[in-house]
Amino acid sequence: MSQFCKGICKDISVIRRPKEGSMYARGFKHCSICVAFFQQEENICKCCRTRLGTRPKTKREKDAFDLFKTINKSD
Repeated sequence: MSQFCKGICKDISVIRRPKEGSMYARGFKHCSICVAFFQQEENICKCCRTRLGTRPKTKREKDAFDLFKTINKSD
């Protein structure tokens, strides 16, 4: 059974990405099928039912994620 985007995500996804920092550090999750970020508690995409990514993959994003978590941990 193949997974595909049904278009439901267009209404519930986040359109704009921040210029600085990591979307993951702000609590968003990424769907690789729909290519969209969501802010929700569940780890399953409501559109295509695939598992959402909760951690960055690139080094730049990982560094931003770790820095954000370190700053917020000390507060």
